[in-house]
Formats: sequence, structure tokens, C-alpha cells
Amino acid sequence: MYSSILSLTLALCISSAALAQNVLYSNDFTGGSAGWALSQANNFDLWVVNNTYNCVTPTPDQGGGNYLHVANDLEPAYCAFAGYLGMGSSGTSYATMTTGINTTGAGAVTLSFDWLCVGQAGIVLASYGTLEYSTNSGSTWTAITSPVSQYVSQSAWTTATVSSQQVPALLNQSDLRFRFAFVNSGYGTNPSFAVDNIQVTDNVPTGIQASTTEENIQLTWLSHEKNLWVNCKDNCPESISIIDMMGKEVYAVQGGNKQQQIIHFDSFAPGVYIFRGASGSQVFTKKILLTE
Repeated sequence: MYSSILSLTLALCISSAALAQNVLYSNDFTGGSAGWALSQANNFDLWVVNNTYNCVTPTPDQGGGNYLHVANDLEPAYCAFAGYLGMGSSGTSYATMTTGINTTGAGAVTLSFDWLCVGQAGIVLASYGTLEYSTNSGSTWTAITSPVSQYVSQSAWTTATVSSQQVPALLNQSDLRFRFAFVNSGYGTNPSFAVDNIQVTDNVPTGIQASTTEENIQLTWLSHEKNLWVNCKDNCPESISIIDMMGKEVYAVQGGNKQQQIIHFDSFAPGVYIFRGASGSQVFTKKILLTE
């Protein structure tokens, strides 16, 4: 019998490796603000994407090209630099992802990004950056407080990482989104919040395995043929499907209940897939890593 929800990792690859990193999302803002909604607060702070580094209170270049940052359109020499004016006017502005990331079946999700923000630390009149996530297309947002809750007091670019070990909700989401916020009390030191080189990865353990067995299902990988053999003793799955990491079903067989089936992977691009076998309300899933 299947367990009601069973999700394990099956590493199927042609070459052996200790760890493979599957990139689920990457953005260095070369393409501008595409995929992001940039808001302006009621105090004239606004998020922008550009490559301006030499205006008043400049933010240094980080890897060349564009970056995402907070600016203030009241600056007399305004050219969308990553700075703000301490005019005693508070407000919060957001930079929000408009398209979700699919982490279904991911082994260990890690978000990384480069950032800086001097702002102002402390309890009174603090100005700082924050990070939030949503799992329901942006209807509600949850603050990420681990490993840090505020991005502040950092004048040089540094890299932040948030893992699914710290935030378990990052795993197994069909629509995971992030948003950055700049909370401005109206006081602080430039530059304000700036972000670049965002990446979300799935760290997948890999290695050559001839076969693996769980309960009464056995999956056997024939690397020279790029075929996956599905064998079962009894209570075989009524339906079998293969799902890519974008959540698209790329293979499906209905009305199964066969003790042996073969799935051909020769036309599939390298990447991570989810094997799903279902029988009534019972579901059995395993991750497949297909390499070159």
C-alpha cells in the first residue's frame, strides 16, 4: 500500500556527482524591472531598476549592469540613485515578484541575493530593508525573520542567503514569491536598500543508482537507453505522470494498474522532474534528476 503522501528523492543521472544545483529562478536585472512590480511610498520613496552609480550619494556598482534599489524623486540632482532624503516623512515601499516560482518536489531550496542598506538601526526612527514571501499568488505575505529580520547598517555589497531549513514554507510550493520592502522612518544614512543577483536554487543530491524500491514500487533507470522502468507487485498505480519544475505535466498515462511500464526520457531536456503514481487517494512521488 502507498502512504498517503510520500515524497523521496530518486537520483537518476548519467554521471556521478555529490550535489547538483538546479536553478529555479535567477535575475541580475539585465532585463530591467520585468517580472517585478515596483511601488512608491507616500513619502516619495520608490523602487527603480537602473545602472546609475555616479549621482548624489551613489551606490557602488555590483557586478555591472542594472540593480534594484530604492530612490527618492525629491532629490534635486535626481537620477534614480539608491538613496533617500531624511525629511521626517515615514513610509514603506515594496518591490514585488509578479510571477511565482515552483518548488514542488524540491529537496532543499535556497534564496540568495546581494544587498546593501545603511539606513538607521535601532528601535527609535529606524530605516531598514525587509524580506517577505507569499505562497498564494501574493494575496498574503509573511515576513522572513531568519537568519535576519532587518537589512541595515551595511554600506558595502554583501550576500544574504535564506534556506528552506530556516523557512520550511519555501518547500513544495506551486507559486512561491518574494518581495523586498524599505521601511523609512524619515531618518538615516544613504544608501538605502539595494538588491542584485537574486537566485533561487534547489540543491539536489545526485549519484548513479541502478534502482530504488519503496513499498511495492520499484523504479529502475537504464542510463544507456534513458528509460525509466516502473515495476510493482500489487496495487499498481492507476495513473502515472511526469511533472517538470514549472509544474507542467510532460507525460501522463491513465488507466494503468500494470505491473510493468516503461517511460522514455530521450526527448526530455536535462533537469529535475517529479514522478507521480496515483491510485485513488493514494499518491507516490519521487524526484528524478536527468543530466546530460
